[in-house]
Amino acid sequence: MMNRYARTITSSICMLALTLGLATTVIGSASAAEERSEWTGTSSISGTIDVPKGKDLSGIEVCAVRADDFAPCTTPVRNGIYRLKDLPPGNYTVVFSGFGFARQWWDGSLTGTWQRETSKPIRLGSGETVVGIDAKLEYEALFYGTVEPPDGVDPADVQIVLYDPSDGPWVADSTPGYYSFVEADGSFEIRNIAAGTYVMVFYAAPWASSKLPTQWSDGWYATTLIEGDAKQMAVSPLMATPMEVHLQAGADRNFDGLPDAVITGAPAIGRTLTATKAGVKDFSPAADSVSYQWSRDGIPIAGAMKSTYKIVAEDQGTHIGVRVVGVKAGYRPAARYAWSKFIPFVERLSGSTRYATNLVVNQRVGVKDSAVFVATGTSFADALSIGPVVRMTSGTLFLTPRGSLPADSLSQIKALSPSKVYIIGGTSAVSQNVESQLKNATNTTPERISGSSRYATSEAILTEFFVSAEERTDFAFIATGRAFPDALSAAAAGAALRAPVLLVDGKKDSKLENKTVQGLQDVGVTHLLIAGGTGAVNRDLEQNLRRYFQASRLSGKSRYDTNAAINNFLDDYVSTNLIGTETTSIWLATRKRFPDALSAGAPAGALDSRLVLSDGKCIPKLVVSQTIAGDGSWVRDVYLVGGKGVLSSAVMDLTECN
Repeated sequence: MMNRYARTITSSICMLALTLGLATTVIGSASAAEERSEWTGTSSISGTIDVPKGKDLSGIEVCAVRADDFAPCTTPVRNGIYRLKDLPPGNYTVVFSGFGFARQWWDGSLTGTWQRETSKPIRLGSGETVVGIDAKLEYEALFYGTVEPPDGVDPADVQIVLYDPSDGPWVADSTPGYYSFVEADGSFEIRNIAAGTYVMVFYAAPWASSKLPTQWSDGWYATTLIEGDAKQMAVSPLMATPMEVHLQAGADRNFDGLPDAVITGAPAIGRTLTATKAGVKDFSPAADSVSYQWSRDGIPIAGAMKSTYKIVAEDQGTHIGVRVVGVKAGYRPAARYAWSKFIPFVERLSGSTRYATNLVVNQRVGVKDSAVFVATGTSFADALSIGPVVRMTSGTLFLTPRGSLPADSLSQIKALSPSKVYIIGGTSAVSQNVESQLKNATNTTPERISGSSRYATSEAILTEFFVSAEERTDFAFIATGRAFPDALSAAAAGAALRAPVLLVDGKKDSKLENKTVQGLQDVGVTHLLIAGGTGAVNRDLEQNLRRYFQASRLSGKSRYDTNAAINNFLDDYVSTNLIGTETTSIWLATRKRFPDALSAGAPAGALDSRLVLSDGKCIPKLVVSQTIAGDGSWVRDVYLVGGKGVLSSAVMDLTECN
């Protein structure tokens, strides 16, 4: 059987022109001789070609294809050596082909790739010689047979493409593949195929006047109008596959309405995603049947063809989507794509103690040659007050018992080679012995920032670090020093806003001391953000603050609601003033016990991060369904700070509270 495709097969570059649309020039042809004068280059590409034992090199060609499809070719000599010479400068890709061999594009390896799109370009300068572009050719596989189109369709109007389904859904004239035509007698032949797994699609040629729906082979004889139902065909070298394909006629009607398919479910390993609003009754008129094909980053997932899909570890860091196809007799099949859902990486950062957890967090976020801050791990106030400063200075916060730094923490501090070491709190919080340990380990003299109380230490941090701080905002947070949850939420947001957190006794204090007011004004604060309700920071103190500053209370009915209110304020600020900055990381911490949560405050203080408080059993409502898994979410990482004793496996599974 010699059709228009087969007759060109002995000249591989002509085959390339047919299958890839190249406007080519072939060495040795009449047109090449006429155009030889245009080849003014002095560069060359050379290498060797190896073929299976017992096979000669006759009929093999090597072509260097430029981006503009200028493609000179040559043939190898008896020992397999070839040389493409007189090449003008440019970027080339090299392709090897010949009758009986699989077409192969050079990609840096001997076995190459069958796709031009994945080949490795060769940059050729003027007068440059590139050597070592070698290839080891394999025998071809081929498909051949006949196509029987429906009445009224000319066989010569049918095009065939063989493509790799792992490249994603087929797009006409775009998806890489082996392109061929059907002869007027209905015969076809596709050659030079590399070993692999393929899907075959039939569609109307651009010049076709008759209607033919795009359809895929679902065996050697029949076709399907649904790509997801296509048969995947594996071929190996020297495998010849006969086919007798009967094409389907096109329907005249389209569905009046298509479903608004959406994906629901938490994006965590082991959880199930569901294609909703995507059943037979969601088409108008109702479809006879609906099929589903889930994909990972646009590539179909083998066997994932139900309305639900269970997330596996391989899905982390990818987008999971689903295509829904409705079929009804007399109607053209219609497909809808549900919004793809990104499956974030979910990681637990924890250790056997609060200090071990702190160490694990710092192994991920610690910054070398920057400042190190050391605060007690037995109380929360000092660590939270310094949180925004840690983030502002790209520093690292270490927690310590009062008497002595854990050996592992001291080793990590030494490895970071800190430019400066700060101790937060007096000797009753962090002993003189810890100071000596730090001095000996880092060869620096630690600077201690402290006051007579947790409130005085908070003020000392304000005056020490924020008077000269660059790019600070005009905000400051006011939080109670009696309990940690509100202050923790404020510390993370304060870090993002480069705003200090001032601790107050929210029960007893009815006003700020004049020197404290002056200190806030000296650092440029004009707007105070009060973290928590009147039970945390009393109303009298709020009224006093309003005498000197604009003040806003960020609070809710619970600690979780206050955390959400603070995050919402930060979201609004970022969306208004820092357009293009999206939330990419969520840090989850317990609101019930402070030790592990202290380590989350500073890392969660980036503009693209948010700290979320949990009761340890689930994640507050809307955090998963909107922030992490909502349409348009940019969240890529979710970190749980603390072990299963404080953040359960349900939190790890991104279970949202009712």
